[in-house]
Amino acid sequence: MPNGSPAMIQLLIQYLYTGEYSIGQQLEDRDGFDRSIDPDALETHAQLYALSDYYRISHLKERNSMLLKLALEDEATVHRFPGIVKIIYESVPACACALRWKLFEFAVKNIRSLTDGSGDSIQELMEGAPDLVATVISYVVKEKDNLSKELEKSTRRVAELEGDIEDGENMISVTCTCRYRFQVAEPTANIRIGCPRCHRVRKWLWWSLHCRDDSLFA
Repeated sequence: MPNGSPAMIQLLIQYLYTGEYSIGQQLEDRDGFDRSIDPDALETHAQLYALSDYYRISHLKERNSMLLKLALEDEATVHRFPGIVKIIYESVPACACALRWKLFEFAVKNIRSLTDGSGDSIQELMEGAPDLVATVISYVVKEKDNLSKELEKSTRRVAELEGDIEDGENMISVTCTCRYRFQVAEPTANIRIGCPRCHRVRKWLWWSLHCRDDSLFA
């Protein structure tokens, strides 16, 4: 069960009676909210989100979901992030929590901030939401592998093109609309090529259709 402390229940009752609740100097209502959310109130919003899910108060749950999503757009939330995650992961079932994807996105985007310093933040996350940490690590590793493969592929292609230029193989003559004639190595993909004189850049397909000369140069 979520945190049902007297203070949280009091806020819940306040909302049910008035359609709003106050945290310190900040007043939250149904119809609109200030974008400058008090960072110290974020865990309270998360607790109310969990309570509203438990008691099936859909409008309050949606309200706090909006507040937390807004907070997750601000990098400064990183200092309160472990506490928010712990509350939501421990109190709201995955099937009923639309916020988990936003929490994942925030963790990936701010992974450096979460792992810098003393390491307290990542330790708190591992204790409060090990599943989230495992998912984030798996995603980051996979992305790193994909980037490494793309870089390796690009490096090989550049080396092949440089070799073709040095050997004079697969060279094609094109004449730009500025009447400047130059040679390029025939690409295997639809890359962009610029004219050395007028600096106009066009896709290779355009050069091939409009400016390619009939002769090939070896």
